[in-house]
Amino acid sequence: MDDRPALPPQALLLFDRDAGVCVVPSYAAAANSLEAADVAAGEYEAYAPDGHVVRLAAPAGPYGPVTVTATGESDPAGLTARIARVWREAFPGETPPGAAELTRRHLEREPRAPRRLFSFRFRRRP
Repeated sequence: MDDRPALPPQALLLFDRDAGVCVVPSYAAAANSLEAADVAAGEYEAYAPDGHVVRLAAPAGPYGPVTVTATGESDPAGLTARIARVWREAFPGETPPGAAELTRRHLEREPRAPRRLFSFRFRRRP
C-alpha cells in the first residue's frame, strides 16, 4: 500500500526542447512561471501525469499572459517516450520511472519548483 499523498490534481510535467523536464504542482504555477515568448515559440510541451496533453498558449503574444488548459487528448505513449528520452540521456542504462513517480520525486524534492523552473533538468553523468 502506498502511504504517500496523492499527486496534486493539476500537476504538470513540462518538457523543453533541450530535453529538460520540470514538474509544477498546478496549471496556475505553470502559467505564472513560463515566459510567454517561450510558449509562443513552442519551447515547451506539457502533460498531466496520467498522459493527458495540456495546452500551453500565449494568446496575447510574447509579452502577454500564458494560458494552460486541458485538451481532453490522451497520449500516455508520448509521455512515456519523452520521459524515456530524458532519462536515457541523463542516466544511460537505467530504467526510467513512470510519470507519476517522476512527478512525485520532483514535487517531494522541491515543492517551490515554479520559482526555480527547470532547475531539476536531468544532467548527463560525466
